[in-house]
Amino acid sequence: MKYTLLSRIMITAMLASFTAVYSLVVSGKYGILPIPIGVGLVLIVIFQLLKKFDIIKELKDFPQYKYRKTIYTCTILSVISFMKQFQTTLETAFDKTGNTFLIAAAVVIVFVIVTVNFFTLWYLLMKRYLEKIMLSVMELSRTEKSMIYGYVAIFAIVSMLVLLKTSAFIYPVDPDGNYLVDVIFSTDSAKLLDGRDVFSSPNTSENDFRQLLFGIVAFPLAMIFVPISYFIHTILNSLQVPIPFEIIYGYLISVAQALLFAISAILIKRLLHKEMNETYANLFALLYLTSFSTLLFTMTIEQYAVSLLTLLVFVYFYVNQRSGTLSYIVAGTTLTSSFAMLPLVVFESRNGTWKTYLMKTVHIVLLTVFALVFFGQLYELMEGTDQVTHLLTKFSSSESLTMWDKIVQYYQFLPSMFIAPATFIVQDVLRLGEANWLYNALSAMIVLVVLSNLLYVKKSRLTLASMYWVLISFLLLGVVGWGTVEKSLILYSSYFGWAFLVLFALGYARLFAKHIFAGKSVLISLVLVVFLFNAYHIVQYIYSLGSFRA
Repeated sequence: MKYTLLSRIMITAMLASFTAVYSLVVSGKYGILPIPIGVGLVLIVIFQLLKKFDIIKELKDFPQYKYRKTIYTCTILSVISFMKQFQTTLETAFDKTGNTFLIAAAVVIVFVIVTVNFFTLWYLLMKRYLEKIMLSVMELSRTEKSMIYGYVAIFAIVSMLVLLKTSAFIYPVDPDGNYLVDVIFSTDSAKLLDGRDVFSSPNTSENDFRQLLFGIVAFPLAMIFVPISYFIHTILNSLQVPIPFEIIYGYLISVAQALLFAISAILIKRLLHKEMNETYANLFALLYLTSFSTLLFTMTIEQYAVSLLTLLVFVYFYVNQRSGTLSYIVAGTTLTSSFAMLPLVVFESRNGTWKTYLMKTVHIVLLTVFALVFFGQLYELMEGTDQVTHLLTKFSSSESLTMWDKIVQYYQFLPSMFIAPATFIVQDVLRLGEANWLYNALSAMIVLVVLSNLLYVKKSRLTLASMYWVLISFLLLGVVGWGTVEKSLILYSSYFGWAFLVLFALGYARLFAKHIFAGKSVLISLVLVVFLFNAYHIVQYIYSLGSFRA
């Protein structure tokens, strides 16, 4: 019994130390207070959970586990990426104190904590979850594999060619080497890569209350590409080719974004295949990949490729009624606005009582809060009200902006999810232009497509999820007016565009249900027209922007 109790105490302390390390970067009026509170909560919860979950038994199987070499690799890469977060902090500490022994000891302690924690977490992750994902990847059809490999290969080449002309889409810098923001519409690409980048740290300024767990879900990208980028950067420097580390890292991230968008396309295709023939579903997946928002945010470093994929995984589980995993998907979403999907989970069963709905809500909320606290986000939760007030004031409130102005912006934003909007270049920076009659007409068509699906909400879970997400987009962008101050609604085109595309696809399949050949012909033509239109405009952007190379 003593051994069991001692084991529980040691494992609890180990995991709580992980929370402590992740909570080291704090700011705001609460100072360091969130650290002891967060660590204390994790200590209590994990100690109780270990009564039901025997990690010791799980770890005993490791010597025979066939993926242990993969776990070693993941752990090493993770530690390298994680330690990069503390590079600036450690350098500052060395400058301010002469006691290098204490600093070296602190580094060793952090290194040991992180290594042991990552070793344990990666083992449990591989054994319980990633193994299932790997098996599902092996079940991809030839068409799906071609779509994924083809899209990634094309953009690996395209992104490289674009970098020869301009770094504006990845890491725009001025002649003095200072990074710039808002070069491509209102994107913050360089800010996302500079210093402690958003992909390797949940505690950056961009991973605030808006995207609490982004640095956790996106961490595998940094885990792989940070060491590779340093290796390439070192070689290029030795060859006297001074390419900034951030550009190398950003290029690799853009290739990864292509992979994530391609996987999202496969999820959309599989969702649609449940309600239409496979050829239609494949063509709509291609239409998604050739849409303006997908092409733009594959090339541009932003956070939507990851966020969209987690959201679509949620929708995929919801439509396929795998309710046992829904709470984990909600807890793992990378944009806080995705929690708006919670009612779909809570009211999934129409035969429930208010008591069961309430208990389900409490269960998911508690699970989500614990996940956030475990990964060092308690201070963001404590400052959540202040952050939301500040962000709403900054991005959606203006004396000159009326409710009608917000709704008009939302209405004119709709076509940009699919085709390139009107734009203009001012001082080598890309800005949105005024919508003309064509875009207004397309907006009207999109509204009609959405309304035509109202009759099918009760018949199709996919229609319900898509209609619900369209409603959320209207409330967030059109009513609250998020992003309207900067006229930057295009930033959210890929995040919401999938829902409009799905509704269009469902309506299209019904319209051409008895005319398959004609439907295929029209859809192939539409894919070609959309691709050529968007490709032409993106090429124009590339040649009109400044080089922004250091």
